[in-house]
Amino acid sequence: MTRLKTTIELPDELLEQVRRMAWREGATLRGLVEEGLQRSLEARRVAPRHLDFASYGGSGLTAEFQGAPWSRIREEVYREHGA
Repeated sequence: MTRLKTTIELPDELLEQVRRMAWREGATLRGLVEEGLQRSLEARRVAPRHLDFASYGGSGLTAEFQGAPWSRIREEVYREHGA
């Protein structure tokens, strides 16, 4: 396998967490980064492409919410439930 060197920017806190984890496990930073990238790629390969939402006998969104962004719908849901 050919290896390519590259530079990535990570938040300081994330990098520090990974370094501590590598030290505790006797692993390398590179090994943990490779493992994380492999897991991320695998998760995306097996993730469903289409989510099938259950219907509960309703007729969809009310006219007020037709075409509304998710943030607006979410805001209303949480407002109604006092969250």
